[in-house]
Amino acid sequence: MTRLHVVIFMFLISFCQSDDRLTPAKPLIFPGGDKLISDGGVFALGFFSLTTTNSTPSLLYLGIWYNNIPERTYVWVANRDNPITTHTARLAVTNTSGLVLSDSKGRTIWTTANTVTIGGGGATAVLQNTGNFVLRLPDHPTDTILPGLPGFKLWTNYKNHEAVRVVAWRGRRDPSTCEFSLSGDPDQWGLQIVIWHGASPSWRSGVWNGATATGLTRYIWSQIVDNGEEIYAIYNAADGILTHWKLDYTGNVSFRAWNNVSSTWTSPFERPGHGCLHYGACGPFGYCDITGSFQECKCLDGFEPADGFSLNSSRGCRRKEELRCGGQDHFFTLPGMKVPDKFLYIRNRTFEECADECDRNCSCTAYAYANLRTILTTGDPSRCLVWMGELLDSEKAGAVGENLYLRLAGSPAVNNKNIVKIVLPAIACLLILTACSCVVLCKCESRDAKRKSVLDWTTRFMIIKGIARRLLYLHQDSRLTIIHRDLKASNILLDTNMSPKISDFGMARIFEGNKQQENTTRVVGTYGYMSPEYALEGSFSVKSDTYSFGVLLLELVSGLKISSPHLIMDFQNLITFAWSLWKDGNAMDLVDSSIRESCLLHEFLRCIQIALSCVQDDPTARPLMSSIVFMLENETAALPTPKEPAYLTAMVYGTKDTRENKERSVNNVSITALEGR
Repeated sequence: MTRLHVVIFMFLISFCQSDDRLTPAKPLIFPGGDKLISDGGVFALGFFSLTTTNSTPSLLYLGIWYNNIPERTYVWVANRDNPITTHTARLAVTNTSGLVLSDSKGRTIWTTANTVTIGGGGATAVLQNTGNFVLRLPDHPTDTILPGLPGFKLWTNYKNHEAVRVVAWRGRRDPSTCEFSLSGDPDQWGLQIVIWHGASPSWRSGVWNGATATGLTRYIWSQIVDNGEEIYAIYNAADGILTHWKLDYTGNVSFRAWNNVSSTWTSPFERPGHGCLHYGACGPFGYCDITGSFQECKCLDGFEPADGFSLNSSRGCRRKEELRCGGQDHFFTLPGMKVPDKFLYIRNRTFEECADECDRNCSCTAYAYANLRTILTTGDPSRCLVWMGELLDSEKAGAVGENLYLRLAGSPAVNNKNIVKIVLPAIACLLILTACSCVVLCKCESRDAKRKSVLDWTTRFMIIKGIARRLLYLHQDSRLTIIHRDLKASNILLDTNMSPKISDFGMARIFEGNKQQENTTRVVGTYGYMSPEYALEGSFSVKSDTYSFGVLLLELVSGLKISSPHLIMDFQNLITFAWSLWKDGNAMDLVDSSIRESCLLHEFLRCIQIALSCVQDDPTARPLMSSIVFMLENETAALPTPKEPAYLTAMVYGTKDTRENKERSVNNVSITALEGR
């Protein structure tokens, strides 16, 4: 049996009864109410029906669903295209070590072969202490991809042009296969994921470029392996969080996380949805811009609408000036792009060699280069892509995109005399303005420096404790519990005595009585300071402010922003950078250079450990502000040992403010201003 027809699906189950064996003598029978429950109670395996007639199931299926949530959510169906139509059904282990699903007439509906443990007097499916139970499925997975399943990999055999496919249900209550499926692209080396409508692409992900997976240890493909014949991705998630990827019957793929507060599935990511994200929606040399408030088709730089007036998505765009080649063309950099489809993948190239591959070939219209070292565990990490002819299905993707180098006519060094006459005066004016700006900038820097010197370690530590006490007042000492929801550096104002004040309560929420937590469908605030449960699920509590305080504390002691990749090599964000230094015993390397001489080592290290405790992924593991104040003001107080924080990339969790921040006091100055950010 080939890899195209066999997928190993690892499912951890144990009987809800005391008996832990499924044997030929002890099958699973319907009706009867029997089902198998996973070791941790998360999943159940049994019979179900989606339609009933006179209280009798008309179509019966064997499947797996989430067992401990109120909304019945199926993740796998054995006989999706062959439902049982009789009144009874059974799942049994045969003496030949197979699993057989049959109806009341003895007809085999679904079967496996040689996948269970043989022992003693015959075949048995033994549920060991580890809870392992293996099903071998002679079919593709259904519509759902679960995390933490070592047997399932989204694999693509690019040599044989084969790929495992996730196939959507036909309808909301019809699990049979439909025309929508998802897989790695077998014709493009498995470097991208495609939603297919029949044999045609409906949506295409970005090509693996390192940015789309770096840091997403909980929520997205965390590992990519290329063994020289096939490439596969493995998806993992943090313990205790129910998540999955689902392809629905409308052709949309979404990442879904269970929200315990609202008892619903939330979807922080869904594609393609409505708009120009559908495959090739903007035509040749057009791209879908999603960086604004709405999706919009635009022409690549150096191109114009093919009809000469407005962008007709079917016709796309045309060049403003035809290529001449022979050293008379140049390459223009388009940043933040989802690169086009139909590329040629060239291995073992440096960036310079990749650029040369395209430059010396007059038919090459664009190239892109990425290093996959951050996500590729084996194989060549270089990824050189070149395009010949039309560029189709591009997208302006922002932070998770990459540079696309586009071939345009002419030389970047323009020699036209008329243009020179216009450009030279402009350059002269620019030089004058630049000189003036440099003078002003030097004065200002001497000033974005005098201000920063005011924040020595003693002052910073006083500010830290002041912020903690004021946050404690909001959470505990005021008549009503107040959650700020937008605690950050620019919302901390300092008076002339450097006493901190928390400002901007425009997004604050008030809790009455004993209420501890609330949920919202409209997440507002500043990414980077938001706790993961708030950013992804809309769930907030006093522990959400604790998380923000932890981020602010790291910024105060280090002088860095939550995201400062331009300052430090291999810097993903401040939380991960601080954790890496702290766990290796190098936390002192985080000290802001301007306070290194005045910094008291024991106070600094306490602040780092407290901050890392505040930014833990699990809200219950974060300390209350009362404990934080006590730990800051008492050197002998025991400190909690933080666990490695989970974090997200700019794709979901960056540092861009979601709204403008305006200072509200002329006589006060914020920490942001003093630190020169």
